[in-house]
Amino acid sequence: MVGVKSHYSFFNELSKEVIVIEEQRKKIKNLIESSLISSETSQHSQPIE
Repeated sequence: MVGVKSHYSFFNELSKEVIVIEEQRKKIKNLIESSLISSETSQHSQPIE
């Protein structure tokens, strides 16, 4: 029984880690997209010296 319980908690922790990684990946993707958009708009609105 102890082996099964430790396996369960291991997979439980693993799934939590995966969720955290997915959330971070989404945040990074959003940051990259927003920075690309802001750099594009700033280039269009301001002349490059």
